[in-house]
Order: sequence, then structure tokens, then C-alpha cells
Amino acid sequence: MNAWSSDPIPARFLQHRTALERQGALVFQAKQWHNCHTLEGKGGQRGPALDSVAVQLTQDQLIRQVIPRRGKHACLRQKP
Repeated sequence: MNAWSSDPIPARFLQHRTALERQGALVFQAKQWHNCHTLEGKGGQRGPALDSVAVQLTQDQLIRQVIPRRGKHACLRQKP
């Protein structure tokens, strides 16, 4: 999986996951988040790595980061 490609999420990220977690993987793929974010060091560098983000942020923090403001995902917004 490289930035600016349509490579699928590696199968190891989908094995032994709940339906909700697999749905998140579909969103990751459909929204092409690999263009901005990495998994295991592969992908874009504009946003933070997503390997362990779920253990670094609270549920509310994750929701605020994912829901776009002004039509743009957090990693695409201009920094002040």
C-alpha cells in the first residue's frame, strides 16, 4: 500500500476484526486515507500514522479528527 495508489489494505489488518472494524477499513480505503496516512510505514506522510491511533486518542478525539470540518478531512486543512 503506497501513497497515491489504490492498493488494498493488507489482509493482516482485516483478520480477526469485528464487523465495525472492517467497516472502518472500508472507509479508510474508500476515502483514500492512505494518501495522507501510513500503516506500518507505508502510505502518505501528510497526516499521522494510524497504526496505533486508537490507543492514543479517546473515542471523542477520534470522532473529531475523522468528521470533516468545512468539507475537508483534518489532514487536508490548512494549519494556522
